[in-house]
Amino acid sequence: MLNQADKTILNSLKCPLCKCPIDINPVKNYNYGCALDPTHYRVMFDYTLSKIKYQTFSFCVGDNKYIITINDFGQPIGFKTEIFFKKLDGNGFEIDSNKEKRIILEGNLFDFTNFIEEKFLNRIHTILAFN
Repeated sequence: MLNQADKTILNSLKCPLCKCPIDINPVKNYNYGCALDPTHYRVMFDYTLSKIKYQTFSFCVGDNKYIITINDFGQPIGFKTEIFFKKLDGNGFEIDSNKEKRIILEGNLFDFTNFIEEKFLNRIHTILAFN
């Protein structure tokens, strides 16, 4: 059973992409996700710590030719961010996962509560320029 503090945290979470609330969504390694489409946003909430352990956010760019997935890790894993760039075919499926680009950075670099695609893309362009 959830305590009131956990409920407050979970009720405050919204999908950054579509602004839908999150719901119980037991997918591998996650226990909550976007109520509309769990591929948008997924969360692993740790009940023992009353914190988000990690969260994943995916969005398509370039007329749905690419998908960017951001994994944001908190404690106890260590604060870090992984960014994956994958190419999509005309039907929205990944073309070749062996050719995906992956960047791992220290710290939590994205604010999932205030998603503005242009802002995220600018931050990603900056990261790419320095990697």
